[in-house]
Amino acid sequence: MKRARYEQPKKKKKRRRLAATIAFITAVVACAAVICLLMFFNISDITASGLVRYTTQEIVDASGIQIGQNIFAIDSKKVQQRIKERFPYVDQVRLHRYLPTSVELEVVETQAAVAVVGAPDRYTLLSKSDRIVEQVQDVSTEGLPLVVGTDFTQLPVGFEATQEALDTLEKQARDNQKKKLDPPPLLEETRQALDVMVMVHYVLDAAEQTGFEGIRYIDVSDPLCLTVLYEDRVLIKLGTELELPYKLKFAATVLEESGDYFSGTVDVSLSATNQRAYSREEDIMPLLQEDYLEGYY
Repeated sequence: MKRARYEQPKKKKKRRRLAATIAFITAVVACAAVICLLMFFNISDITASGLVRYTTQEIVDASGIQIGQNIFAIDSKKVQQRIKERFPYVDQVRLHRYLPTSVELEVVETQAAVAVVGAPDRYTLLSKSDRIVEQVQDVSTEGLPLVVGTDFTQLPVGFEATQEALDTLEKQARDNQKKKLDPPPLLEETRQALDVMVMVHYVLDAAEQTGFEGIRYIDVSDPLCLTVLYEDRVLIKLGTELELPYKLKFAATVLEESGDYFSGTVDVSLSATNQRAYSREEDIMPLLQEDYLEGYY
């Protein structure tokens, strides 16, 4: 019994010494690693790729990355945010680290997908990711489908009409309401823009799925009756966004049967339920949006 009582404290001391030794070694290794990072991984070369509209120097300057900065100290999310805020046609930025000292910014640029007709001689170009990439006075050479029945000219370049942006603004509005502050700016504008872009995407996606070409504009003024202009001669009434691929296929069949010289209206808004379309040869100019008539017809 006496011998057992003697050995127990010795085992505890050995364990303490071992733990202390391991802790010391770990600390030394950690310090050595930090010193290596600070001494041997400082950036000496920054490049950018995938550029069409912008230069490498512009992208590097906007990124905030500096020569001599530690390669592991870069926050890639902040880098992307800085670049996208400055350059609206940048859709994505991927950061590549090439040890020991090189960094590449891989840029994915976007293109305008539609033009929203606003005030006279004012058009808002939107990318596929619902980002305002430019406000222009003339889009006659762009060849883009036009969106009529709304106005985005009051929204700033770089503005993104996304569900994430809307959720952020609505949360801020609730917080401000508790504090009895004003709602955040662009809350209503974001809601309206998001609703519009959802409808536009439905139409464009359906047209792509069915191979329906020749859409000149999309009228979103009445969400229960979406209307598209086909080749400046036929106004197609689609109704709601439900069953749009089927409706466009039906419309394509009617247009083929009507011939290349038909000018008027085609109503396929109920075709998904009754398999019927209604066409009428008529002057469509009084039915077109005034802004479109002034600039394009």
